[in-house]
Amino acid sequence: RPLGRFAAMLGRSAALLGRRFAALVGPVLGRSAMLVGRPLGRFARPVGRQLDRSAAAIATQWRRLPWRPEVYFASLNRSTRRGIAAGALTLAALAPVAAVIFGGSGASINAPVVAADYRADYRADGGAASRGYERGDPSQALTPDGQPSSAAPGKAPSRSAPPSARGKASHPAPKKVAPVAGLSQAQMDNAAVIVHAGQKAGLPKQAYVIAVATSMQECRLLNLANPNHPESLRLPNQGVGYDFDSLGLFQQRPASGWGSPAQIMNGTYAANKFYAALVKVPGWDKLPLTVAAQVVQGSAFPDAYAQHEANARAVVDALSK
Repeated sequence: RPLGRFAAMLGRSAALLGRRFAALVGPVLGRSAMLVGRPLGRFARPVGRQLDRSAAAIATQWRRLPWRPEVYFASLNRSTRRGIAAGALTLAALAPVAAVIFGGSGASINAPVVAADYRADYRADGGAASRGYERGDPSQALTPDGQPSSAAPGKAPSRSAPPSARGKASHPAPKKVAPVAGLSQAQMDNAAVIVHAGQKAGLPKQAYVIAVATSMQECRLLNLANPNHPESLRLPNQGVGYDFDSLGLFQQRPASGWGSPAQIMNGTYAANKFYAALVKVPGWDKLPLTVAAQVVQGSAFPDAYAQHEANARAVVDALSK
């Protein structure tokens, strides 16, 4: 009984406190809501009226148009309207097919997905970020002069790398070839340097096409300096670029381990660096060009390389005769 009386007393005290608290807080909250609501109401009323007037004016002007699509469509008979609707649906359904036929192969359309998959694989292997160089088997490292080194002892060569028998043939220095595909002589000479480096490394023609298309996209096949590396401005160059600290024919970044500015500004060195990274990409010679180039370059525009494939192939064909 004493415990029951005590509990009843606590209940009455709690109810009394609750009523007093509500009596104190309720008016304060109500006043606060009124203080906030009144200015909002004053602001909302003229805005609403103005929106109503604007909508009415637009509707009036629309009704005054000499030719209104909805009126014309309503004036057609039912069969004509059905025919127009069916034609629109047919065009919408055929649009993807037309994109495949006139916009490139299905492989190019799927290229961003494949490229993303490869980028994920290289990140899992510790690959560097945009334009990073360290990507896999160190047996594909370069000698100090930029030439691909032989495989390290006890390591099998990359499945996509050319057989060791390749690259032994003698290739004369690149000769001047008349420009094709709308290039200038300077651009054609740079392409010749890239192709010659690939020939000396014993790589197949597809590697040259990928490399030339990459350079076309990155720097228009011009050997660009960069003010972020002032020493590059004192080296032989064909213009200035401003993309981070990117340099040379492939816009390779010294900060990402591609080499010193003086090395990257050497076209042969830059091409060999590109090829050394390319052959580490599994099945690079079977991938769409834009995917293989993107895995090496890590560009913010992974599909951009595809637009240069036809011109790059024409240039490589002219230089390979």
